[in-house]
Amino acid sequence: MDAQPPKNLHPRAATSDAEVLAVETAVQARAHPPRVSVITACGNDASSIDRCVASVAAQTHPDTEHVVVLMQSRDDTLQHLLDQQQRLTIVFAAAHDNLAQAWNRGLKQASGEVIGFLDPHDRFVHPDVLSQVATAFHDPWLSALYGDRLRANAAPHTDPRIRRTGAFTRQRLRWGWSPPLNTLFVRRLWLERIGGFSAQLKVAADYDATLSLFSQPFFNALYQPEPLVTQASRPWHWQRLQQLLLSPAEELHALRRAELGGLGALFCRYATQFAQTLR
Repeated sequence: MDAQPPKNLHPRAATSDAEVLAVETAVQARAHPPRVSVITACGNDASSIDRCVASVAAQTHPDTEHVVVLMQSRDDTLQHLLDQQQRLTIVFAAAHDNLAQAWNRGLKQASGEVIGFLDPHDRFVHPDVLSQVATAFHDPWLSALYGDRLRANAAPHTDPRIRRTGAFTRQRLRWGWSPPLNTLFVRRLWLERIGGFSAQLKVAADYDATLSLFSQPFFNALYQPEPLVTQASRPWHWQRLQQLLLSPAEELHALRRAELGGLGALFCRYATQFAQTLR
């Protein structure tokens, strides 16, 4: 278990910015039940966005917000969003925004104390996911919660596979481990503390942000060992080729920026990902 700040700590007794942040988080958590904001960045996703929006709308947690950031799109994704605008908040990205910039726009618009991210092809596994998340965040010292995901196969009539994330340790970060962003829920104070997502990274901003978060002093994350999200297989697109080409350099940059290793950690990360595809 990672170090937690003493529960009797008073803001005036805090000796570091991290301790002050922990105290402010505790006070905020005791004041009211948390609103959960889910951010989705999409573009050219007309075939899947309806299921994503319906999945968030079906959640039983009464204080839920869905912020959808529309990036450049050549199909009728916008019309699908307008047809359901009573269920969500629509934010328009700039013409050349990358995914990190779109997430930052969504974060700026979101009003929730707890922030989650859901890709347009994904959906929550059941209607009580956000209720479980909100209940966990009644713990004033909880910084983040993450879980597993179901990976739906492309082949029809096949069962989805559970991708286990596993419990967090500092050493696992050095081996290239990170929780998938679509299963991670974070108090917005911590996202603001790291400055959101790095706009300089085109394909690995999520990895960079999770490394920054989990490296923070007093960052207390809870692993919930059950699937929270069903992640659908992505259709092939030229942008996936760009991701394959850019990911190694950007992920290596993220590891070095967080002072968590270099090529060895990156090799372990890819070896783990390859092993998962064989299961």
